[in-house]
Amino acid sequence: MQVITADEIRASGVFRLVDILKLTVGVQVWDETPTRANATLRGVNPLGNPRTLQVLVDGVPLFNFMASPIDLNGLPVPLEAIDRVEIVRGPSSSLYGANAQMGVIAIFTQRARAGWETAARVGFADHGTTRGEAYAARGGETFSLTLGGSAAASGDVQHPMNVVGRPGATIPQDTSGREQTFLLRPEWRLGPDRLWGLFGYGDAGHFDEVSVNSATLTPLTLFPDQSVRREILQLGWNRAWTSAFQTELHLQRKVARYHTGALQPLPGDPTSLAIWSLLVAQDPAFAAPRDFFRDEVSQATLQANWTPSPAVHAVAGADTTTIATIPNLTLGLPDARSERAQGAFTSVDWDVADFTFSGGARAEHESLGGHRISPRLSTVWRLDDRSTLRAGWFTSSRSPTVQEKYSRLGDIPLLPYLQDASVDLRPEEARSFEVGYRRSGDRWSLGLTAFHTRLEGLIALRPTGAVVGGKLVQRYQNNPEPITARGLEFIGEGQPATGWRLGLSLATTDFKDPVGGEDRQADYAPRATANLWTRWQRGPWSGFVAVQRQGAYSASAPVGTTYARSQVPATTQLQFNLGWQPLRNLRLACYGINATHPTAEASPVALTNAFALRYARREVGLQVAWHD
Repeated sequence: MQVITADEIRASGVFRLVDILKLTVGVQVWDETPTRANATLRGVNPLGNPRTLQVLVDGVPLFNFMASPIDLNGLPVPLEAIDRVEIVRGPSSSLYGANAQMGVIAIFTQRARAGWETAARVGFADHGTTRGEAYAARGGETFSLTLGGSAAASGDVQHPMNVVGRPGATIPQDTSGREQTFLLRPEWRLGPDRLWGLFGYGDAGHFDEVSVNSATLTPLTLFPDQSVRREILQLGWNRAWTSAFQTELHLQRKVARYHTGALQPLPGDPTSLAIWSLLVAQDPAFAAPRDFFRDEVSQATLQANWTPSPAVHAVAGADTTTIATIPNLTLGLPDARSERAQGAFTSVDWDVADFTFSGGARAEHESLGGHRISPRLSTVWRLDDRSTLRAGWFTSSRSPTVQEKYSRLGDIPLLPYLQDASVDLRPEEARSFEVGYRRSGDRWSLGLTAFHTRLEGLIALRPTGAVVGGKLVQRYQNNPEPITARGLEFIGEGQPATGWRLGLSLATTDFKDPVGGEDRQADYAPRATANLWTRWQRGPWSGFVAVQRQGAYSASAPVGTTYARSQVPATTQLQFNLGWQPLRNLRLACYGINATHPTAEASPVALTNAFALRYARREVGLQVAWHD
C-alpha cells in the first residue's frame, strides 16, 4: 500500500488528484481532456478501458455498472477536503469489496478537528484555465462539520486526436471544459456512538463533441454539452461496545450519469442532416437533452471489528447492493435493468513472535456474475528493527457490466459494426502472488515488490467473424486462455538534509496481449514508468519538482476482422511548484506541468468517439492559497 497525505498533496500544488497519482508507483494515468481522466494499475488496461480498478470515497464505491470506466476528474470530493489517499496494488476484493480486481484507490476525507479550520486556493493558468477551492471545518465535543467545494474552467489546448492505425490522420477536438465539486460531512458524537452523514457531488466535462465518419473522418453530427455527474450519499453509525469490540453500519447511495445535450446536425451539411434524421428516427431520445447512461447503486454494509488481544485483530461483515440502470438504445439496452448483489467478508491479523499472519475471504453473489469466493493469505516477517519481508497470495473478481452482458446494437449509421448481447459472460478472475522487502533507516527507506498475476476470463469486445449487411458482428467475450501480468516495483525515499526530501519510484509490467492472442505487450500497457521527485522547505520558501517518465505503448482499434495498431512514443513530464509564504497563513506559488510529447490516440468507432488517451499535459500558472 502507498499513502498520499494531505500535506503531500498541498506541497505538490496540484489542483487535480490525477496529477499527484502520476507520482505513485504502478499507477498509469490517462488524461482524456483537461477535465476528464482515468487510471489503471500495473498496466492492466484492456482496450484502454480500466474496468479493473475500484475507486472509493469514504468507503462509497464509484464503480460504474452500466458503462465504465471511472472518470477521476469531477470526483465528488474537492482536493482540499482530502485527508489521505491509499493506493492498494493487486487483487483486493477480500478487503475492499467487489470489482477491486487489480487494486483500489481509496480516498478519505478530512474530519474536523477542535475549533475552526479554513483553507482556500485560486489558480490561473494558460489556455484560459481558472481553478478555485474552498474548505471549512468546525470541530466540537459533540458535533463537527466539514464543508468543501471547488470549480474549474479551461479553454481549448488545440491538440487534435491521432487516429489509431492511420498515421497522419487526425480528428479536431475542442478540449475546453469545466467542473465543480461539493462535499458536506456532519458528524455527531453521543457517548459510545458516532453518527455521520456524507453528501458529495461532482460534475465534470461540459464539452461539445463532433462525431465523424469512421472511414473518411468527415464531421457528421454534434453532441453538445457532454458531462459526467456523480452524487454520493452516506449515513453511518459506529458504536464502541467495549474497548475491544465495535460495530459500524453504512447506508450509501451513488448515482453516476453521463449527460449530453440534444443531438444536432451540422449547419448547412445535407449529409449531417440525413444522419441526424436517421438517428432521431431510431432513437427519439436523441432529439432532447438526456442521460446517455445512468446507474444508481444503493448499498448497506454492516461490519464488526474485534481485538480480543493485542496480538489478534478480526473484521467481519456483510453487504447487500441494488443496481438500477435506465434504458439506452444507443448502447443497445431497450429496457431498464435491476441487478442485485450480496456479499460477506472476514479478515484476521495475528501477531506471533516476529511474524504477522493475515488471512481473509469474500464470498459474493451477483445477478450479473453469479457466485464466487475471493480469498487472500499473507505474512510479514520482521527480520530486525529496520527491515521486513512479506509474501502474499491475493484474489479478486469482476462481474460483467450491464453494457458488456446485455448490449445489442443494430444498424446504427455512425457505427461500422453490429453487436450481439453476451448473456453467457462469466466474471473475470485475478490471482496474484507477491513478495516484497522493505528497509528503513534514520533518514531513508526503500521497498521492492515483485508480483505475478494470473487473469482468467478477461472480457473484451471482439469480432465474431460474422458479417451482416456488410458490417462486422462483435460481441463481448471472455478470453479463452489465462493471461499473466508480472513486474517489479521499487520505492525509495529519504531526507538528505533537514527540510529536504527526495524520492524515486520505478515500475515494470509485462502484460501480454489479451485481444489478439499474440505474444506481445498488451495495448495501453507501458512496460516501464519512473518518477523522481524532491520537496524542500527553507524559511518562507518551498518547492516541489517531479520528473515523470512513461514508456512507449501501443493503441489498437478494430478494423474489419482484425485490429489496427499505433505505437505511442514514450513521454517525459516535468511538474513543479515553487512557493513563497510572506505571511503565516498566506502562500503564493508558481506551478506548472510540461510534457515533451502530449499524445492523443483516438479510435472513431463509437457513437461518441472522443476515445482519447492523453497521458501528458502542458500547463503553467499562478496560485494563491490561504490556510488557517
